[in-house]
Amino acid sequence: YFQGYLGIPHHGFPEPLRSRVLKGKLLQNGQEIFKARPGAEMKPYDFEAAEKELKQKYGEDKIRDVDVISHAIYPDVFANFMEFKDEY
Repeated sequence: YFQGYLGIPHHGFPEPLRSRVLKGKLLQNGQEIFKARPGAEMKPYDFEAAEKELKQKYGEDKIRDVDVISHAIYPDVFANFMEFKDEY
């Protein structure tokens, strides 16, 4: 929370509380905190390519738009769900 994964309060986090909580822990990109919205640093997601890949893997008739979105947000959970559907 204090690194800004859920956003940053208008006036930032109170010091020295923020520093004490984080204890020098860095983000994956090497920064101490997010300077802007966390999603702004993500690479664009290619929904069309993902849809094509999913249809090749699971079949044309088994993939809907909502499945592509689910895969984009939770790829491992989606893969487990598709395995479960095939099994039962």
